[in-house]
Amino acid sequence: MLRNGGLQTLARHGEAWNLIRVVRPQLERPGKHLIGVPLQVGNAWIILARMDDRIDFDGFDALRLADIERVEKQFPRRTFYVQGLGAKRAKFPMLARLELGSTKAMIESIQQRFALVVVDREVANPGASEIGRVQRISDGRYTMKELDPAGSWLKAQTHYRQKDITRVGFGGAYEETLASFAGLRDPQWC
Repeated sequence: MLRNGGLQTLARHGEAWNLIRVVRPQLERPGKHLIGVPLQVGNAWIILARMDDRIDFDGFDALRLADIERVEKQFPRRTFYVQGLGAKRAKFPMLARLELGSTKAMIESIQQRFALVVVDREVANPGASEIGRVQRISDGRYTMKELDPAGSWLKAQTHYRQKDITRVGFGGAYEETLASFAGLRDPQWC
């Protein structure tokens, strides 16, 4: 787990909009770490502006702090990534303040601004994600109305345990495209 020094590093790099690499060895293959800019740090979660394989920012990831072993400010190819972002004139994503003190509060504040969330339960269900809207969240559980990969709603709602959530994605091109297929608009713009 990330120690106080790591939390301070996250906050400092977020204030300076510095590109970092987040290492979660229990959840990711060696060398396959998340790269982005920390935007917000809370008691239980961090929000990262996600850099994708195209060397561009593509939405956000909420990462559970308990899963983060370390944050690296220097890592292989960092200079290349920073130069690539600059050469592309990548637009730095802005994000309104989210509530990060608990999983429940975080998901509710994300859904006030974004139509869909991508929930990862990387320990309970490795390699799979649930995409949709959280309908109910309380008592350590949540109910989700999910979309299939074509943007159609599944009939049944599914129930999961909150403690299994390790990552929540939102605001990326994929989520936004699925939302448009499902006829959804981001609540902040409605």
